[in-house]
Amino acid sequence: MAKRLLRRIRDFADVAGEEVIGLERARSARDELEIDAIGLEARDRAILSSLSEKFAGRPVGPRGPSPPPWARTGLPSRRFTNRS
Repeated sequence: MAKRLLRRIRDFADVAGEEVIGLERARSARDELEIDAIGLEARDRAILSSLSEKFAGRPVGPRGPSPPPWARTGLPSRRFTNRS
C-alpha cells in the first residue's frame, strides 16, 4: 500500500516537473488523493464507521462479533446469577 501511494505521489511530482519529492508536494498529493494524515482513504473511513456503528464499538473479527468478556472466560456472569 505504501509503495502504491509513493508511486502516486511521484506521479504528481513528475507532472509538476519536480525531480525531488518535498514535504509540501507529498502533502498536496495526499490531499488531492483524499487520503488523511494516517493514510486512510474515504472507503477505509466508511468501512470503519460502519463497523463502529453496527457493532457499537465492541470487538469484531472475521467470524462476526466477539462474545462479551464474561462469556469467553466460561465463568457465570454476576448479571445473570439468581440471587433468590
